[in-house]
Amino acid sequence: MSGALTFGLDLGGTKCLGVACRDGEVLAQYRAATDTDGPGEVIDLLVDVTNQLRATAGDPGAIGVGAPGLVTSEGTLARAPNLPGVHDLALRRRLADAVGVEVVVENDAAAAAWAEFSKGAAAAARSMLAVTLGTGVGGGIVLDGQLVRGAHGFAAEIGHVIVREGGRPCVCGKRGCFEAYASGSALGRLARERLGLSGEQVTAAAVRGDAAALVVLGEYAGEVALGLGSLIEILDPEMVVISGGLVEVGDVLLGPVRSALPEFVYSWPHRPPTPLVAAQLGERAGAIGAALLAAERA
Repeated sequence: MSGALTFGLDLGGTKCLGVACRDGEVLAQYRAATDTDGPGEVIDLLVDVTNQLRATAGDPGAIGVGAPGLVTSEGTLARAPNLPGVHDLALRRRLADAVGVEVVVENDAAAAAWAEFSKGAAAAARSMLAVTLGTGVGGGIVLDGQLVRGAHGFAAEIGHVIVREGGRPCVCGKRGCFEAYASGSALGRLARERLGLSGEQVTAAAVRGDAAALVVLGEYAGEVALGLGSLIEILDPEMVVISGGLVEVGDVLLGPVRSALPEFVYSWPHRPPTPLVAAQLGERAGAIGAALLAAERA
């Protein structure tokens, strides 16, 4: 409902960021550390963030939650690798019972994609692919103005698409996942192997123009482009929006990814351009997207 007050809660492995929104405009926010042990403490954390926002902004018409991992169509968090002990958690039902408000639960990267599509970098588009390069790799897809959820709610788990058979081990238990090569953690591994530095040190040096660091960042950009190329082939999006902490370095990273993409997309010179752009909403994108999705139920 347009004009309704809604809350968006972005639940992560290290923090939970909550926002109170009206039409996607943030009126208040609250942040709490995710120091939880099991499903009960996760619900308690979300209730606490909700109550803090209520004290500041009033009662919401609905609450949206962006949760990491596999979120079913019914709002159950089936698996969350970054939340120890959490699986098959009926998050939507349990939080709604606890706060007495309608609750919507979506994958966190998908919620962030919806925010960028609705209010951010892709606001002028009808279709887009969103890719989050953080500790892991997340994704969200919007086609013809609709968020793509899949038959069970598990669509766009792009970080766990296999890009190399038998490749590097991934936190999910498989080998060769896109995440094992394109995440911030993967950049850190590459930086240590090539230069004995951390990922943060390499990106900082690359921004300063250090030649060796630029080579490492270029190698990493090639890994990102490899995975993006396959996704562009499948989805043919109007644009690709890249988010996550790494995007803060701007074209030092995005430039080499753009340069490498043609190698991995069939007949690139004969296709309409697919712009690769940085996200605009920063760390609040997931929470804003969750609030926007909740507004559809308010």
